[in-house]
Amino acid sequence: MTKLYKQWREQPYFQVIFFGLIAIICGYLLFPTGFDSPVMPSQPSDPWWTLLDTSWVMTLNYVKMHGFSWGTDFIFTYGPLSQLSTRFGWGESRYLFLSFDIFLLLNWILMFYYALKTSANKWLTLSLILIITLFLPIWIGGRISLYLLMFLAFWVRQGMETKTVVGFIMQIGIVVVCFFIKFNTALFCLPFFYLGIAYLAYWRKLRTFEIVLYSLAPLILIGLLSVYLNVSVFHYVSSSFDIISGYNEIMYEEYPQPNANIYLIIVAAIVAVVAAINFFTRKDQDWFKRIAVAMLTTIPFFVAYKQGFTRSNPGYNEDFFCCLLVYLFTATELHYQLKSRICQGAVLLAAVAGVHYIYMNQDKPFQVKEKLSKSGYVEGFGRFDTNCDVIFKSAAAKFPASVLQKIGKQRVDAYPWNVRMLIENDLNYAPRPIIQGYSSYTKSLEEHNFEFYNNPATAPEYVLYEYNTLDERYPVFDESKVNEALRLNYSVDELFDYGGKKLLLLHKRSDFQKIRFEKVKEYAIMLNDPLEPEKDIFYEIEMYPGVKSKLLSIVKHGPEIKLEVHLKSGGQPKFKTSRKLLEAGIFGDDFIETTEDFADLVTKGQTNKKVYYYTFKPLRDSDFKAKMRVTAYKVVR
Repeated sequence: MTKLYKQWREQPYFQVIFFGLIAIICGYLLFPTGFDSPVMPSQPSDPWWTLLDTSWVMTLNYVKMHGFSWGTDFIFTYGPLSQLSTRFGWGESRYLFLSFDIFLLLNWILMFYYALKTSANKWLTLSLILIITLFLPIWIGGRISLYLLMFLAFWVRQGMETKTVVGFIMQIGIVVVCFFIKFNTALFCLPFFYLGIAYLAYWRKLRTFEIVLYSLAPLILIGLLSVYLNVSVFHYVSSSFDIISGYNEIMYEEYPQPNANIYLIIVAAIVAVVAAINFFTRKDQDWFKRIAVAMLTTIPFFVAYKQGFTRSNPGYNEDFFCCLLVYLFTATELHYQLKSRICQGAVLLAAVAGVHYIYMNQDKPFQVKEKLSKSGYVEGFGRFDTNCDVIFKSAAAKFPASVLQKIGKQRVDAYPWNVRMLIENDLNYAPRPIIQGYSSYTKSLEEHNFEFYNNPATAPEYVLYEYNTLDERYPVFDESKVNEALRLNYSVDELFDYGGKKLLLLHKRSDFQKIRFEKVKEYAIMLNDPLEPEKDIFYEIEMYPGVKSKLLSIVKHGPEIKLEVHLKSGGQPKFKTSRKLLEAGIFGDDFIETTEDFADLVTKGQTNKKVYYYTFKPLRDSDFKAKMRVTAYKVVR
């Protein structure tokens, strides 16, 4: 019997049938069990973070339906195919979702098949495949762009050994789709793709026409789709770089899930050691190949780490460990040719650690039974309604009749982020380029919004204003120039209660005038020295990070800085800020801590809380040079 089995196993069709069957079964189990992710009607009492996230999710669909240009009218790292990540179907076609799901299914099946066929450690490779199939959570969401990056690394590495048309089709498809889903991940997709092309061209494994064809294909497709999807490619790319750098400076968080850092250290050490052993011991690989393989192996891990631990909280931590399961399989250098039993066991240990972390921290960690049935997907496809806005518009809480009557069909924006209340009230939403105040991370991003509000042709007729922010930041300094524009060119029409929250209805003044910032002086102050603000003076603060601080920003996040507001009344509130936010500017000798305070600032020109001075205190003085530059501007209307 054993002899018969060995003879059968050596037959050419054995691998095709056996490995193909495994790949198809596992691919089927990883196919989604649900079709879309509808947004339910909100209530004013809902937690602010649920309104924050669903606001940008809804806005992504809104700007796409209303023909805004991505990169100019609307600036976000998510692109016009972001619905493939959010799965929110308002205004979308069910066939877009279906096509993408089939594309993912083909990737899973073909990757599993080629991996089993190619790997010299088939039991280790099969174990990693089964771990993904059984334990990877069903819901993907924002992780999809990371999965695609890892898929691409797999196909590029596979293509370095065996070039196939199928492999290039998958690579090109991933590059193009990822570019329009979320650019901060696509940032690495194009270099990976051309790294593979360069390697094959260097060793003359591609003919000249193939090099030209494969090199131009993704660029041509991106160009054509950019026209169709209304994307200004240059501005879409350049503004995304701005968002990425600003996010790293201010959006960090240090509330990791218990033991998350321990698990991270274990798996990072395993990956680093195994990758290093491969790099220095693979004598069959030339140096070009070793470097290319090292990049394909380490960069996806680092990108997943940055997204999972820059903003280190339970949700993002879990995302990292879900991605880890996919990564350990797609980084084929970690299992294909490993000869050391210790290294093989270590890689399997890393996968088990990821599974254990997910098991400890998810309500439904293992959904094997749920994966067997796809009836939910079929039903979701059948009942899919592109006009699902009818549901949340009809059932959501409404503004007071007086507010709705005043706004009517005129253009309106929401500050700082609660866009969904405008959409649910069926108002004529006029989005500023960066739609949520907390995400205007840099001077240039804030400038886009200021130009929008400083132009009578683009500034909306009404603004619904709420004093709010996240991460203990000072709300009016999230978008300092925009707040100045609102203060000087808008009036308070109504202060009203909305589910226990105070909102301002601001109305654009009939005598609207463009605001100018006239430079008054430029001078230096020492780190931690006080800055005494003057009325109607706008200040840009430039702090100079040291080399160590810059390196830590790459590995972890930007240096921590506290804004301390010293009040004349004796109080000393403290807020989180960043180097780039301070460069964007601060203003005012009035302290604002409520929506009513901002109403006083607009109507009376002042509040009853005066600022004595500001200080900007880094967590470590060594993060910055001893001097700061202050540039003062007179605010002129």
